[in-house]
Amino acid sequence: MSANTLTQAERTCLSQFPTTVPESDLAQYFTLSQADLVQIKRQRRDENRLGFALQLCTLRYLGFCPKDWQQVPLEIVQRLAEQLQVPAEALLEYAQRSQTRTEHLQQIQAYLGFRNPVTGDFKQLAHWLSERAMEHDKPLLLFQLAAEKLYREKIVRPGVTTLEKMVASARQQATQKTYRLLKPLLTRQRRTFLLSFVALRSQKQKFHLTLGLVVGERPALGKTAVCSIACSDRCLFIVTSSFLNPFAAFVIEDAVVVFTRE
Repeated sequence: MSANTLTQAERTCLSQFPTTVPESDLAQYFTLSQADLVQIKRQRRDENRLGFALQLCTLRYLGFCPKDWQQVPLEIVQRLAEQLQVPAEALLEYAQRSQTRTEHLQQIQAYLGFRNPVTGDFKQLAHWLSERAMEHDKPLLLFQLAAEKLYREKIVRPGVTTLEKMVASARQQATQKTYRLLKPLLTRQRRTFLLSFVALRSQKQKFHLTLGLVVGERPALGKTAVCSIACSDRCLFIVTSSFLNPFAAFVIEDAVVVFTRE
């Protein structure tokens, strides 16, 4: 399984500021409190106050601070500039001072209670992701779930590449675990029975069993998923039936067949 599980468009979206910010989010995350203003006013010069405010609100909003300051939505900059009564153009100078931004971000993390992830955090997240990957297979969804978990725990989200590799590893582990759990259930009799369905793949018709297909995904074990009939030699089949055991699953070559009660 490739380590690159996201599309380039998704990576770009996840690494920068959103192109637009809803008015409700602007009001909630980019309205400065009195406590915020105390921290901000400790900074000298307009550009430092505006840049500090932007990083503070962005970390509180996204759980990380994007590196590309050219992508900051204008409505965010204008809203903060108006509250601080400084020119919005002051941000241009601040954006060029990486050392100042880093020092400010450290102060902001301490103020908001955020911290950078350490080795133990990555190990815990990897284990948590492997469990979630048994329930969900979509890379973007797993990435978002991991980001939400980090945000709840006030851990600064690592870069997209780091988290993407963790998602890829979790998906691979989940796939291996799924096959280990399902393979022992295949018997000669069950294999013959199931192959009879695969042989009918060209006949797109309805059966007394509901035959569904989920390509490239894995259902949560013990759960039922039903789709319109579509068969393939390399796919994941899900079949619901009233006369089979509550849960039985079988492996046929590169396919996993799962039976559950409706």
